[in-house]
Amino acid sequence: MAPRDIPPDTTWPAAISDAIDHASVFLLIFTNFSNKSTQVAREITMADNKGLPILCVRAEDVLPSNRLSYYLSNIQWLDSFGQPDDAIINRLAETIRNTINIER
Repeated sequence: MAPRDIPPDTTWPAAISDAIDHASVFLLIFTNFSNKSTQVAREITMADNKGLPILCVRAEDVLPSNRLSYYLSNIQWLDSFGQPDDAIINRLAETIRNTINIER
């Protein structure tokens, strides 16, 4: 979530929790940075606890750390590195549409 989307009277943890509570799918843009992030690990845990489908787009050729591999080892990733942006975006949009339709 971008800082511009969080109202001044709302804390980041509250805004992120609320967003995950109201989400239909959890999209992880997986990079070396997100792989090391304690906050990302917390968000994935929350999404999993809510039963959200987790979609992972790898933007870098990185394997999940021990703390994330528990959640990411049994899902199919979409690799975006080395591929045209339009192709990835279209495939991701189709995957999200299909996932939301399946879950409803």
